[in-house]
Amino acid sequence: MSGQRPARAAAVAFTVLVLTAIGLGGTRLGWWDTPQKAEEAAGGTFAWLEPVSWIAGALSLLVTIYYARWQHAPAGTAPAPAPTVMPAQQLTVILQSPYAAATALARSSDGLVTMSVHSPPPGDADPPDRGRRDGGGQGPVNQDVARKSLKEHLTAGRSCVIAVHGRPGVGKSMLVESVTREIGTVPKWIRLFSDHRLDVMALVRAVGPAGQPALRDHEDVLDRLQAALDEGDGPPVTVVVDGAHHLLEPGTATLKDLRLEEALRKVASGRPRPVKVVLIGDRAPELGRGNQPADDPVRIFVHRLSATDFRTCLERIAADQSVDLGAVDWGRLHQVLQGVPRLGQLFCSALALSRDRITADGLLRRLVEEFSGDRERALATIVVQSLHDEQRRVAAALAAYRTPVSLDLVNELLDEELPAMVGPRLNELVDAHLVGRSDDKYHVLNAQVLAALDARPDGPDSLLHQAAEVLSRRNGPTVRAGSAFDLDLRFAEIDLWCRAGRWLTAFERVERLDRVLRPIGAAELLLKPREAVAPHLESAADRTANHNTIGTIYLARGDLEKARAAFEEALDEVPGSGQPVHHERKIRLNLADLAWRDGDFAGAQGCFQQALDMVRTGEDQDVEDRRDRIAALAGLADCARHWGDHQAAIRLGTSAWEAAAAEGTRQGVRIAVRLARWHSECGDPDEAAEFMSRADTALQRYAADDAALRAQCLDGRADLALDTGDYAGAARLAAAAVAMALRVHAPNTVLQARTTLAMAHLRLAGESVTERVAAAELVAARKAVEEALPYRRDSRSLAVLALRALITFRQNPDGPADLYFADLLAAAVARRREKRDYAAWEFEGLARAADHALRHGRLKPAVFAFEKARALCPAPVVLRDRLEYQLRLLAVRMPAESMEILVDAATGRAEQSRRP
Repeated sequence: MSGQRPARAAAVAFTVLVLTAIGLGGTRLGWWDTPQKAEEAAGGTFAWLEPVSWIAGALSLLVTIYYARWQHAPAGTAPAPAPTVMPAQQLTVILQSPYAAATALARSSDGLVTMSVHSPPPGDADPPDRGRRDGGGQGPVNQDVARKSLKEHLTAGRSCVIAVHGRPGVGKSMLVESVTREIGTVPKWIRLFSDHRLDVMALVRAVGPAGQPALRDHEDVLDRLQAALDEGDGPPVTVVVDGAHHLLEPGTATLKDLRLEEALRKVASGRPRPVKVVLIGDRAPELGRGNQPADDPVRIFVHRLSATDFRTCLERIAADQSVDLGAVDWGRLHQVLQGVPRLGQLFCSALALSRDRITADGLLRRLVEEFSGDRERALATIVVQSLHDEQRRVAAALAAYRTPVSLDLVNELLDEELPAMVGPRLNELVDAHLVGRSDDKYHVLNAQVLAALDARPDGPDSLLHQAAEVLSRRNGPTVRAGSAFDLDLRFAEIDLWCRAGRWLTAFERVERLDRVLRPIGAAELLLKPREAVAPHLESAADRTANHNTIGTIYLARGDLEKARAAFEEALDEVPGSGQPVHHERKIRLNLADLAWRDGDFAGAQGCFQQALDMVRTGEDQDVEDRRDRIAALAGLADCARHWGDHQAAIRLGTSAWEAAAAEGTRQGVRIAVRLARWHSECGDPDEAAEFMSRADTALQRYAADDAALRAQCLDGRADLALDTGDYAGAARLAAAAVAMALRVHAPNTVLQARTTLAMAHLRLAGESVTERVAAAELVAARKAVEEALPYRRDSRSLAVLALRALITFRQNPDGPADLYFADLLAAAVARRREKRDYAAWEFEGLARAADHALRHGRLKPAVFAFEKARALCPAPVVLRDRLEYQLRLLAVRMPAESMEILVDAATGRAEQSRRP
């Protein structure tokens, strides 16, 4: 503060001196007579010039004084307290477990599992060190505008994406950590580095509740995210993605991953639940491509420090490290270190460790004379060179582990080399701010220091085998999922075996850890080590299983092309795997799931049938055969229902249900609900009720704790109520299903139940005795369908588009319904690439009928579409009645004769419909 007052006084004195000189010089040279002369020459035209000149002069004076105050002000506006700086450790990188893709909480039968984040190669992403020695609480210097904006958006009541951007090392992560601590938020950190990506599932797991399961049948990860965001009473969540610029195409603001972009657009759209995603990086991403509208992130720029603020920052770091900066040239130092706090920290560390007691001015000269280019890399090299042998060896041991470790693990690794000296050397490195200490665990702080250690022959590579053996002994053969650190050490052990080239051992550890992560939906955390070991596995069986698992991970991420490539590689290895039938059956089921998600239902049916044909029977059949048979039969039943073959669907589904009931699995609940719905569509309410009763029994017996299955049962009962005319009951059950499905983030059920809810309210509007009640029901129907829209995927769930158009038409026939019917028509035509898709023809017929009613389009195309649908699939009674009801909503704008022609064609009542 004392250094700032003279600077401020000098600025004011300089301003007064300049103004005085201008005034005297102007009088002497006759400047001030110019306005009067100009006015006289122009006949009074410039009478306004003199007052404007005085106003401009006064404003210039005020602006100059204000700029001087702002440029030299301390952090915070007066009368704010003096600026403060985070301790030096806060400006550096934390190194944690190598392969966990996100901070995640997941509950297994063994307890709470917490998985931390990537260990970085050399890079410039700087998560805060949670191991501050003084407990922290201070914030960065002179970032008050950014701090205020960040605090405002983090405490707002709806979801948003916040991009905190600026050049590397200016304190972006420190700012975010400081603000979240100030407002009492405990964020989930995801740290990314140059060779890592953020998949959507990692984001979903960070936003979602503890213990959320793996993706369900045909579930899309983006829909699960939507369900999490729509959980209005769900707890606030803040997810911080550090190093977010690694997600962008080089040199652009465009995200590499289209699905991640779509996920962030959902968060940025201001959903009811206050989920905040903070992206920290060099650049702020854009979330819209081409003509696609999107809510861009809130942009918060963190600037590098001015000379005055940088001096304040550096003086505090120096005091914390007991370093004497002496009579250094502050202007030159600010220029060389570019006003970046991280470089200031490394500069002070180099001074603290210098064995020849170099001065700050001498270090500055050396930095300028001996090094060019990357200043951080140069300082890190100087720091590592300054270490004596024992310090460097201890630092190399920490760098080998690549995760925070306790003193005893470092001792065990270096006990023969440095008996009784590891502890003192670690303390020296902590005092020099090269090593962080948190909860009695140590780690190298700066990524460039790590890179400088890696480059040395006595660096971490010389300790890989020994470190892997140490962790192997510590971890033991049994994976306990009860502690975060236990998993961190297991990820570190896998990383060490891979780096040491012990691929088979690494793969064995991957498979061991997979058995813990898969039940909690986190198997994709092992993708990177699986891909690392894949080219090095000697056994065809291992290669087959590994490629198949890689395929399932990519399938869960929605990356269908990479999933297909992995499954094909797995199939290539099947002949030599020793269990060709078993392996191929699993792969065929996965390929069927892939084809279903890709809209290739014929391909899905073929793969399900191949898998079913491979199931062994008789005494050779084991539990895997029985479960694969259930999955194949259920898949074939879904395909048959998709094509409108209800009898085949019911026959196959019943076989699947009987097998599931005999096996005693919760899969029987889902199958029974589907069978109840299919029987109801065929006009058999008694059989429908019987299967719903079986679903409830199986739920209580095998899955009483599964809220997602309970939501499916509620949704099934809502459908049955709708089909039997109990519209009020359907609305009540569907609303309950939506609420429960949102709590457990079950998007497929949310979509289905909201569609049922919209149809129930639409039906209730038609039965209402007053216009006011009818209008209220239509409002409720419109709300339900609009809330269902974000869950539908392209070319799927055409019923949602149809309901939106019909409800809008019912509310106002002269409104935008024609545009919504046009959307329905485009989606239906696009889906007709699947030749047996009768529903696409039905919805095309509905859209063309609306075109006839609203725009006086031709009737023949609508009739043709309905006849195509009926040729592919004779309509079951309930579906026929449902389609007729939807058509007759258009009657207010259509001649009666046209309506009867369309109804005959749509329902197939006449063998030959009357043609227009």
